[in-house]
Amino acid sequence: MLKQEYQDIFTEAGIKAKAADLSKRVMHITEFLIKEKDLRPPDRKTTDTSRRVTYHSSCHLRAAGVTKEPRQLLKQLSGMEYVEMQDADRCAGGAGTFNIKNPDQSGAIFERKRRAIEESGAEIVATSCPACMIQLNNGLRGNRVVKHVAQILNEAYEKDKNS
Repeated sequence: MLKQEYQDIFTEAGIKAKAADLSKRVMHITEFLIKEKDLRPPDRKTTDTSRRVTYHSSCHLRAAGVTKEPRQLLKQLSGMEYVEMQDADRCAGGAGTFNIKNPDQSGAIFERKRRAIEESGAEIVATSCPACMIQLNNGLRGNRVVKHVAQILNEAYEKDKNS
């Protein structure tokens, strides 16, 4: 919201301009790590790619134009094999309170996502949205690990630091 629509909620020209300036400076953590920090893969080299990870692209982050950066960071992690799931850019059916107000429809939407996750063979589903994490965890019922991209990155770099 801050990245795309913040300035639209103001009518006074001066405040609207300040809000627009702020919007230009807002970035997702994955954008920041690539563009501002030029984050490099951990030094630890391993051929253990037994852990497969896939990425669920949340609707709000796609709307903000952030699609490549989370995938790029996941792909560069050693010790993990990144696999793109079918329909990674489709909603998981949570959509804020949509899943509470429309549980049957939400469940049908999630079923498509569940099949895509299973077909990917991934053990870990990464996303960048806490609401999506809830929807994925509830729908997958413990059959896969769901983590925020930042959690996965933190774990990878902590292991690298300690090895």
